[in-house]
Amino acid sequence: MSAGSSGWRMPHTSPASCDARTLRFSSLARLRRSASLSFGTSDGARQHTRSEKRTGEEGERGAVTAELVTVATATFRTAFVPTVSIVAVIEASGLTKRYGDVAAVSGLDLSVEQGRIYGFLGPNGAGKTTTMRMLTGLTRPSDGSATVAGIGVRERDRLGAHIGYAPDTPPLYEKLTAREQLSAMADVRGLDPAVKRERIPELFERFALDAVDDRIETYSTGMKQKTSIVQAVVHDPDVVFLDEPTSGLDPAAARTTKAVLSELRAGGTTVFLSTHVLPVVDELADTVGLLYDGELLAEDDPEALKTSRDSETLEEAFLALTTEDATGGVESLDADSPVARTDGDDAATRTDRT
Repeated sequence: MSAGSSGWRMPHTSPASCDARTLRFSSLARLRRSASLSFGTSDGARQHTRSEKRTGEEGERGAVTAELVTVATATFRTAFVPTVSIVAVIEASGLTKRYGDVAAVSGLDLSVEQGRIYGFLGPNGAGKTTTMRMLTGLTRPSDGSATVAGIGVRERDRLGAHIGYAPDTPPLYEKLTAREQLSAMADVRGLDPAVKRERIPELFERFALDAVDDRIETYSTGMKQKTSIVQAVVHDPDVVFLDEPTSGLDPAAARTTKAVLSELRAGGTTVFLSTHVLPVVDELADTVGLLYDGELLAEDDPEALKTSRDSETLEEAFLALTTEDATGGVESLDADSPVARTDGDDAATRTDRT
């Protein structure tokens, strides 16, 4: 996994910079030689009493040497400066998806840094799921571009090994057991067999999945959801996309999920989290993006968003942002608005505007 880093790093040295540095130290060396040769070498200087000159010469020599050391030390320190590397692991520019005349996502620009949790919010029909499907290579954009972990989203085969995705409907083969499902997925993602044998049981235990040798078709909604989350993270991807990950989970499993997401972030994994459970986003997210009618309406850290709308909770800020005419085009949500469609809408409508 690629991970951003900050700390002391050896700088890249181009031939030009090497020549400049060599020239500088060479000049210092010549200065030192000329300084040392100038002490007590003239005919006039030899005629003075050596005992009278020695103290003065040594003092002068010491001053020049100290100056040379100071210059050389400053040069050395300049070459070894602390650097901070900020890596954007998800980048989108003008990302657009149209279904006929309807733009599900329109001109979306995103930049998500590595090792962050990005809360992706929006009302039903805003375009969140369509965006996530484009970023995971499952839906081809109509226009614009995007990269995830440095790979274009149109390169689906290359992208797969670097991402994990748990959609709102778990993509599981119900005739398989959870152990078979996860083992097959780990193989597809190229996980080392020795790592697989260790990691899968650990995740099963972490999420309290006991019936791992029973067919998935016998699982409850919560057990399927936990299996889906494990499947998304089993290969230790660079980026994890989660769509309503706590849906159907009991409180203990929801807490485990939040803890795992925090650990992933600490390990350098980027988490792209879409959910209507706003307290989870408020608790975990470093940055929140609010999608409205296919466009990014607001983006900031949770506290800043709350402050901007004089709100105590992220839910209050969300409602304020989506019910005010702040951009000249955002209207109040009502039952007749196409943006306010519910999960009970027909499949064709949800495909266009989810």
